[in-house]
Amino acid sequence: MGIRLQSVSARYSKTRIIDCINLELNGGDIILGPNGSGKTTLFRTIIGVNVYSEGRMEIDGVDIKRIKSTPGILSTNLEEVYNLLRVPVRDLAKLYIELGKGDFSRFLSMVEEFEVFGVLNKRLDELSAGQKRILCNLIALAMDVKYVLLDEPFENMDPARRVKMAKILIEWDGGIVMNTHATWLLDKFSNWRTHLMFHGRVYGPIRVDDLLKARIIEGRREDAISFTIGEKSFSLVSGDKGLCLTEIDSLDRLFEVGL
Repeated sequence: MGIRLQSVSARYSKTRIIDCINLELNGGDIILGPNGSGKTTLFRTIIGVNVYSEGRMEIDGVDIKRIKSTPGILSTNLEEVYNLLRVPVRDLAKLYIELGKGDFSRFLSMVEEFEVFGVLNKRLDELSAGQKRILCNLIALAMDVKYVLLDEPFENMDPARRVKMAKILIEWDGGIVMNTHATWLLDKFSNWRTHLMFHGRVYGPIRVDDLLKARIIEGRREDAISFTIGEKSFSLVSGDKGLCLTEIDSLDRLFEVGL
């Protein structure tokens, strides 16, 4: 049944970041939007971290508040979840993975594959940005859960490790939901669904292969997925006129055009 959001809004103090979202995520989903669009806040809202939220959220038809922290349901790579303990990464990963009833040996195998075995004796705050992202990804994946939320899972990685991470996610036997502002990876996930996110609102879904064939034109079309950036409206249409996503490496560029 998946993760379902009904009229969900979220804010930090008095600043609203997410605005009345209706969304269904079943795994094989990409939240695609520029930096600052609310993607990370969306994930924080789902897992209940440092966000004031309104609306209803369900996982497999059950109110998310009733199953919060229940093993086997949800994991994430959000760094703030793992910053609660200042212990070596090896001990941190072992604790979380065992609490999540996951597979620590599987975690170690992936660590070896990514050639980051040497950092396991360091604390998370002692690692580079790329190392943190890799380790948090792998901890989340090593838990035996139904849904994994990955916030910008390729950020700060070198190209070779990005390819390795993409291969793992494509082949993963479970419900992966990730967000990103990058477009370079889309063709690797051609049968996934994308949900475009701008200014705290979500548009779609549209299959990745259909999105890659579409063009972005200025203006609102009734027969197309339309969205707003800044004060401008855009639509996804078929044809040979307009901007193709493959022509830009990040949706940040589209955000600049809209503003």
